[in-house]
Amino acid sequence: MFGRPDFVLKSKKIVIFIDGSFFHTKHINHKKIAFDSPLLCQIKKQIERDKKVTLYYKEKGWKIIRFSEEEINTCPEYIANAYRMVL
Repeated sequence: MFGRPDFVLKSKKIVIFIDGSFFHTKHINHKKIAFDSPLLCQIKKQIERDKKVTLYYKEKGWKIIRFSEEEINTCPEYIANAYRMVL
């Protein structure tokens, strides 16, 4: 599957991604990285790639759900409720 989703519910046309907070979001520690750092460039590319993957599935009529590892660690009941809503 395009973008390598973590979970796929083909019968419902749902893809679920669990994104690491550091590489997939605008993390607070990114401010500590030098502006011209290859690491920061890689992070920006990953965020752009996530947007392309999301757009790809939306155009194909799929529902896409993205959770961050932070959300899963701090509020697992939110994840469980969101999962129940799509089923």
